[in-house]
Amino acid sequence: MSTTSSTALFLFFITICTFSSKCLVQVRNSRAPVLRTENQPLTLKCTAEYDEQHFRSIVVSWCFKPTISTSTINCQPLIDPDLYSLHINESKISEKRQRDAFITFEQLTLSNTGFYQCKAKCSATGTSAIGHVINVTVTGDPNKANTTSTRSFRLNSPPEVCNRKVEEIRRTSDDVFRLPLKLCVDLEIRAPA
Repeated sequence: MSTTSSTALFLFFITICTFSSKCLVQVRNSRAPVLRTENQPLTLKCTAEYDEQHFRSIVVSWCFKPTISTSTINCQPLIDPDLYSLHINESKISEKRQRDAFITFEQLTLSNTGFYQCKAKCSATGTSAIGHVINVTVTGDPNKANTTSTRSFRLNSPPEVCNRKVEEIRRTSDDVFRLPLKLCVDLEIRAPA
């Protein structure tokens, strides 16, 4: 099987056109779900293809939905350069132009879990196409869980105080105990790092 046909198997496209005569723009992207661990990088790619004789400019963008829905209305545009970077590559093949749009997350967080979608729109005619939804799941970093350090110290009282009896401890309510001021204490404190 050639590389081109292998790639074609993994790439699917949906084209939604609002132009009456023929569809002039299409978007292709992988629809495979993505599973990553927080703090890992991730790059998503989509390709918009259009006929140059009809379109002089096309806008390709990514959007995010925290929950799956069939509507693109709730898809929030991804435009914050502090959270991710967007890169565009364009090439010309015969009478067609291809624009690849990449969105890169340097370090994923749990809040990046959700559904991502690529959109292409012709600014002149309003013709648009929307790619498949990509389900991205970010899980917690297993190396970060249960990271604690133990610090301990011991408080010693003089021997005559250590001979106190348990009966000297008075219960004042269901969850509060009143201890005598002088009591032998053997204490270990664990504090998170």
